[in-house]
Formats: sequence, C-alpha cells, structure tokens
Amino acid sequence: MAAFQYRRDAYEWSGPALMGRQSANDGFLRAMISLNASSLHHCYTAHEPDFLSFAAVIQDATHGYGRAEWIKLGDDEKLKEIGRLFVPSPAIAGHAWRRTRDDSAAYSLCGLTHSMSTKRVIEAVRQYCRAPLKEWDALVCTSNCVRQIVDKIISCEIEQLAQRFGHIARPEVLMPVIPLGINTKSFDPVNREELRKSFRGSLAIGQNDLVVLYFGRLDYLTKANPCSLYLTVEAARKRVPDCRVHLILAGWYPSELMDTHFREAARLLCPSVTVHSLNGRDPSVRMNVWHAADVFVSFADNVQESFGLTCLEAMAAGLPVIVSDWNGYRDTVRHGIDGFRIPTIMPEGGTINDVAFGYELEMERYERYVGFLSNTACVDISAAVEALTKLMLSPELRRKMGGDAKAHTRSTFDWDRIAEQYSKLFQDLSQRRTKALANGQSARTFQRPLHFDPFALFESFPTQLVRHDSVVVIVDLTAVDESDSRLNLEMNRFCRDLLLPLETIRAILLHLVKNDGDTVNGIAGVVGEKHVERISQTVCWLAKLGIVRVLFNKRLD
Repeated sequence: MAAFQYRRDAYEWSGPALMGRQSANDGFLRAMISLNASSLHHCYTAHEPDFLSFAAVIQDATHGYGRAEWIKLGDDEKLKEIGRLFVPSPAIAGHAWRRTRDDSAAYSLCGLTHSMSTKRVIEAVRQYCRAPLKEWDALVCTSNCVRQIVDKIISCEIEQLAQRFGHIARPEVLMPVIPLGINTKSFDPVNREELRKSFRGSLAIGQNDLVVLYFGRLDYLTKANPCSLYLTVEAARKRVPDCRVHLILAGWYPSELMDTHFREAARLLCPSVTVHSLNGRDPSVRMNVWHAADVFVSFADNVQESFGLTCLEAMAAGLPVIVSDWNGYRDTVRHGIDGFRIPTIMPEGGTINDVAFGYELEMERYERYVGFLSNTACVDISAAVEALTKLMLSPELRRKMGGDAKAHTRSTFDWDRIAEQYSKLFQDLSQRRTKALANGQSARTFQRPLHFDPFALFESFPTQLVRHDSVVVIVDLTAVDESDSRLNLEMNRFCRDLLLPLETIRAILLHLVKNDGDTVNGIAGVVGEKHVERISQTVCWLAKLGIVRVLFNKRLD
C-alpha cells in the first residue's frame, strides 16, 4: 500500500465542476483500499478538512473497518517508513526534490496522468528532465496515446537541453500504461429490464423505438462538439425511416448559454430525431439511463479528453458503442467486437497557430484554445452513419456486441483488476528501491522553454492527418446549400476569427464544386492563402459540419 496525497477537489465528484479525473481518482482510491480493507490507510495532506474527507471515504469504502492516519505535508520520515507516495497527477518532480533532503531512495513516487492539454501538466512533465526522479519512481499513463505525448514532451525538452549542455540522459522514471477502471457490478443490476421499461416510459419512448445515448459533460469547448453526433443520428434515421430514433444527452452544461447552443444545433442538424437532455448529476439518471439505451455514442474530438470512462460504463451496462478513434478509446474499444471506432482527422503539425501562442502568453482562455483544436478535429461522418445504421437494423448485432463489451469490461477494466496491476507496480518499485539502498546509492541533485504546436503534440490522437497533399471533396450539394446555416451556428462563433473568413470559405466550396475536389495545397493557391495550415484547419472544420470530406490515398488526375 502507499500513502495517498489527498485534496478534496481532486477526489470528490459531487460538486458543480465535476470532471472525469475526480471520478477516476475516487474509484482508484476505493479500489486500493478494498485490497486491504482492515489496514491503516495513510493520507498525505496539509489541511485537516482534507484528512477528514479522506477518513470519511475510508469508513464508507471499508464499512467501518478501515482506519485513517494523517501524514502532514513534508513528513519525510513517515513517508520513508511507508515506502511509497501516490500522487493523483503527473506533478511528482517537486516531491522528488523534497525527497533529496534525506535520500532519493527514501521512498518511491507514483504519479498518474489525466488530461495532457494544460500548460500546468506539460510543465510538470518537462520537470522530469531536471528532477532527481529514479527507476523506483513511476508515472502511470492511462493510455498508449498519453504515453506517446509524455515521451514527446520529454524528448523535446531533452533535445533543447542537449543543444545547450551536450548529452542529456533521459529520466529514469518508469512509465507503465495502466488504464483507468470502473466498478462494473454497478452497471449490471438484476432488474435491468424493469429499469429499462420504467425509464423509457418516463420519457415516452416506445418499446420498439431506438435510443442513442451520450453521457458526459455537455461542453463543446472542453469535451466534445456535438455536430458530428447530430448529423450522424439524423442521417442514420433517414436510412431507416420506419424506426423512431431518440437521442439522450445525459450530462451537465457549464452554463445556460451552452445549453442553448446545444439545442440550437440539434434543431438544425437532427430535426427528425427526438432529443432528450437529462441531468447526469441526478443519481437516478446517473445509474439508470444506460438501461434505457440501445447504443452508446461518443465522438470525442478534444485534446483534453485522454481516456473516456463513460464508454467503459456503457460497455459494462451491455451496450454496443460507437466512438471516435481517438486517444484512450483505442485501448478500450475493440473495433468490430465491442462496437465501432470511427476514423478521425486533424491537421498535421508544423506551425504555432495564433490561439496556441495566445494561450502560451495567457492572452487566450484555455477553453477557447482547446475548443479551437476540437473544431479542427472530426470523425468520418459517413463511416459513423454506416456503423449506426448497422446497429439500428440488427438487434442481434446489438446484443452480440453489447455482450462482448460487458465481458471485456469485466475481465479487463474492473477496478479490482486495475488495483492488482497497481499492487504489482508498487511491489516492483519497492524491490528496485530496496536494491538501490543495498547498493548504497545516495541522493544526487540536479539543478528548469518549450512551446508545443498542439497539432504536432496530439498527432497520435486521430486516425489520419490532413496534409498539404490531402484531397478534399464536397459531400453533396445539399450540404453546400446549407453551409451558411451550419457555419453560422452560435456554437461555431467562438473561434471563427481563427479560421478563414466566410467569403473565403464560400470561394473554396465553389472551387471544389466546379473542380470535383482539390488538394489542400491547390485550394491555398486558388484563394491566395499563404498559410496553408489555415486551409487544413478550415477543411477539418467543414468536415465536422458534414460539408466536405477528406480522401486519403487518392490522387487527382
């Protein structure tokens, strides 16, 4: 077991600013506690209210059998006695420096990744190149995509330092990939059919109607833009005209204005689909909405999203899933078995765009920064429509994929399974540290600018990158006729100034119609745009709105 660094805002998920990391941290803590329910559990924190909150979790998770001990911040002697400190973020470099007051082998450090898109997190990983982190320390990466980003940050920092100081060794810290988990039993109640009938009845959903579910924060700036989802559900419904389709958006909006923008887009993009907006914080919705659904869909397109817990929850509830081929979904959803992963695109890296530079200088809000990146990433809408149509037409396929998804989640992503992996990791770290102490390894101290092109940093997220020679074509003339309406959606106004002017976009669409498509480079030449990357970014935005498509492995005659 380890001592847990604990702050209520990192673990409690009942407040207004609920994030996935809080739910994940709480689940992880409870899983680790359950491995040794009657043991003494150690809380590393500076403030008594945080310790009291930790103690309450211990009592709840162990049904009163567990005990909590408060280790005050800076008590290295107590940490040395325990041997391990778990930190629910990548910020372990500062702890490594503090540890050198005694010995770098005094105890092991273990950090955990969540979102990798904030300056604070990137800076925390950069510090690994200078901090006295050792081979008995670890940063757990929750997905292979996240591991690639961590490697990229460290490699760039080492390259910069090496240019100044010569050869620089990579940090010795371990970086295993261990996914997040869920309590799978919570999503498989014995009265599932009763819950399904009751929940659907409360929303006037017929027995033979098809329900598509999205669960999570309803925020097009920091979570997922819903345009691709709306367009997919509408197009699939038209392919199966006899099927009445409902789309449930279960979650929470950061503001009433955001709610208004979601509803406006739904009215325009999926007018024939009945859309229900439910409060995902309501416990009855949180635990039961899964059983009213037939298919779960999540088109994550935001670089803030690094794993995706709600997809696992849907799978545990026996739902087939349709998700974007993006970040952690690649590690959780087996394409063609548990559901479908839909290919994604994003512009290639190579330049620092204005909004990223503005965020670096603290002139741009973080929300606009990641929202802009989200607007330049999208799923292949036609592939998404194909996948949803298949599931709509085949109840048997839905049952088969849902059953496989449930079994996969139980065997691989239940918190009990994940806790076992952490237990083995902690044992490995202890063995490495014990060996170092036996060999007499003593503390060695080391005495800290990097700015990332976000498209280069997150290039591992999408399936394919839109390059200068990528071919762009019109989806259909109806989409072109509706382009002004789609471009003028309120939710698209926040970053319009970062893309091409509307007049230029209209000229691009006219050119593509007349010429049956063109490359990104060709488009730039026609409209006289010297910054080709702005063409790529705008093309991805137009693809998100279902106006154009990007064709790969194709050349124009």
